[in-house]
Amino acid sequence: MEPRKNIALELQEGGLQLPAGLHVPPYAVPEGYFAAFAATVLARIHREEAAAELQELAPLLAGLPKSMPFAVPEGYFAAPAVPSLLDSLDRKMPFSTPAGYFEGLPGLLLTRLRQGEAVPATSQPARVVGMRPRWVRMAAAAVLAGAIAVGGWLYESRTPAANPEAVVQAGLRTVPDGALDEFLQTADPASATDVAQSSSPHSDVRQMLHDVSVSELDAFLEGVPGEDDPLADIN
Repeated sequence: MEPRKNIALELQEGGLQLPAGLHVPPYAVPEGYFAAFAATVLARIHREEAAAELQELAPLLAGLPKSMPFAVPEGYFAAPAVPSLLDSLDRKMPFSTPAGYFEGLPGLLLTRLRQGEAVPATSQPARVVGMRPRWVRMAAAAVLAGAIAVGGWLYESRTPAANPEAVVQAGLRTVPDGALDEFLQTADPASATDVAQSSSPHSDVRQMLHDVSVSELDAFLEGVPGEDDPLADIN
């Protein structure tokens, strides 16, 4: 049984009756409603989600109006542009070539090359630089070194040899008197005299003291303690 007839029988049993000949559905949807229904629902969901997310993350931005904060006067962009420096410059090329220059360039180059080959080039002799052999430089260095060595040897040979007695005398002059007195106190004049008499004759002593002046001998004898010296009594 058709659904409509079932509904009609139920209404009759309930004491109700539909108008006769009613075959048109009581409600209707716009054309293409169900085809675009899914896209419409998704767009509304995305819009609500974006607004809720913006409200949660940045309440200040969510409360701002969506209109542009700045505006330009009407016809602003349609106004004529301000002339610049480039507009005043000439568009012509600053340099130019004669007519047919590039067409005749290969022939001109070949002609000049042939003319250059016809004229013989004046050859200049190479410059000769004289170079001395290596052995000449080595010989000059050896001669110079030998001259320096011989000059040094001659200069050293001219200096007289040092006199040992003069060296001893110069050393004694620098010794203080106190040190000489201490040395004489520790020495035994009698034993020294015996050794001198037994070891060398008077001629040898005179030869040794030949270069010593009398004043130096007097100064030395004054430093030697005698019999009347209290230091001799102590010893």
